[in-house]
Amino acid sequence: MPKKRGIQIAVIALWAVGCFWFFQSQYPYHFFYQEQNQLFLWDGEYLLSYFEKPAWLACLLGDFLTQYYYYLYAGPAILTVVLLVLGDLTRRCLERAFVGFSYQPFMQWMAFIFAIALITLEARLSLYEEYRLSAIVALVGGATFWWLHSSLNERIQRWWVYLCSFPAFTILAFWMFGYGFLLVMIFELIKILALATWRTKTKRKYWLLVPFVIVTMFPNLFGRRVAIFYGMGRVGTFLYPAHFKWVDADKAKKLERIMAYDNEYGFGHDQKVVRMYESDTEEKTEEMTFFYCLSLARLDLLPDRLMSMEQPVLGTFYKIGPDTPLYTVKIMNELYYLLGDMTYTERAALLASVSSPNGRNVRMVKRLAEVNLVRDDLPAAMKYLRLLSKTAVYRQWAADHTPATMTEEVQKEMERKRSFLNTSDHIRVGDDCYTILTQLLDSNPRNTIALDFLLCSDIVARQKEVFLRDYERYGPRAKALYQQALTLE
Repeated sequence: MPKKRGIQIAVIALWAVGCFWFFQSQYPYHFFYQEQNQLFLWDGEYLLSYFEKPAWLACLLGDFLTQYYYYLYAGPAILTVVLLVLGDLTRRCLERAFVGFSYQPFMQWMAFIFAIALITLEARLSLYEEYRLSAIVALVGGATFWWLHSSLNERIQRWWVYLCSFPAFTILAFWMFGYGFLLVMIFELIKILALATWRTKTKRKYWLLVPFVIVTMFPNLFGRRVAIFYGMGRVGTFLYPAHFKWVDADKAKKLERIMAYDNEYGFGHDQKVVRMYESDTEEKTEEMTFFYCLSLARLDLLPDRLMSMEQPVLGTFYKIGPDTPLYTVKIMNELYYLLGDMTYTERAALLASVSSPNGRNVRMVKRLAEVNLVRDDLPAAMKYLRLLSKTAVYRQWAADHTPATMTEEVQKEMERKRSFLNTSDHIRVGDDCYTILTQLLDSNPRNTIALDFLLCSDIVARQKEVFLRDYERYGPRAKALYQQALTLE
């Protein structure tokens, strides 16, 4: 093995290990977020929907791989492998494009360095939680198309073949891989510069610029029609599926911490959420405290820890409206489902789905299935369960929750939730959580979680008279906090 190639392999191996370790140790919950904010179905109608946008193959492959982010370690591993494939293709394409330059060893090193820089940039862009794997797959597709085009023209060295094939390959690359066609243009331009500008042993071929210029005119001539066809803006059409945003590393880390609480609560790891919160020495956000309170409530510890929190966030004072932060909209269903109000859970889950990319959120689909199972609305529940049964990851979950094959554990959970249903027929307007809580308690006084949220909300709001009235109406509750509040003047 040449020394140069050995050094390159060592650098690539170190980069791969570093990339995997970085994302697995620092940003693992970003992958869960991306997996949850899509719903990849093994369904013909769903798969055909990818043709409604450009880059259908890039999006199809990217979303197919993203669904496996559900598994531990899979996300960083998949991202690292796709980036390595992109890097290797980029290096090979550039080495072929640089073939006309006079000093080949130097240009080969330049190709290697550029490839490393490109995949490092893509890894950095992946810190943005909405940066889809499809964007990287699109670049892989673009590099593959240029490689195929270059190989074809090396085998069939006819000017008319090149004149026809380059525009055809570029347009096909855009159709299948979206903005990945830009790599086709970049690599071809480098090759043209090598053959037509620099002093080489090869005869200069200025006529190669003709098809290149023709392709560059396509966006101006047909860009508007293409954008209208796909129902997108002109710039967005030719940059699809990339969603560029250079997110600050501190901001990405802060969001990662929030996602950690969100996902661990969703996995049912309440003890872990409590340990994370109480051992975290950094400043806590409202979302972190929100999930901490939810976990305490499920562990029957909310009144015991309430006064130890500097600023409790129960979620009972939140209002969902046009100015509500997006992440707050996505998590409110957790509060309503914990309390037992299925109407507001369904509303919050639907709002969270609408706020997700492409209106798809597998976690909300699961929640909607649970809501309708609790309400014993089997036709509505089966609509969502059938969707989940067409996924690779949640097929078993759907089977466990389907009435005909429901597990005993799920049956008990549904029956317990069903006993907390709001049986009141009063009209509720807006997110009046006080009314929600009192109606839940009127329907079932044994709903201790709703009672804790009601009484703790009264204490946090410093409404002593309201607290005394609610305690007298729905108590007693043998908690030291409530006994202390009763004796305060």
